[in-house]
Amino acid sequence: MPKKPESHKANKGWSLMQRRARKARREEGPGNKSDYRQKIQEKKLVAGAKKNGCFPKLFMLALPFIAVGTYLFLGS
Repeated sequence: MPKKPESHKANKGWSLMQRRARKARREEGPGNKSDYRQKIQEKKLVAGAKKNGCFPKLFMLALPFIAVGTYLFLGS
């Protein structure tokens, strides 16, 4: 039975190394999309942090009291 040439395996390994090298260059390059995506994600995190502040929690705590007070005031 004839064996397959070993050069095929070597070429496959070489192409894998080339893909990894290209990917690394893309990630390290200046002005790439990953920097842009990272900035967008940081902005979303900052916006999300603002929503988790003290004011919304206090408002939700006071909301039932406001509703009951309004009902009693307008019902009288």
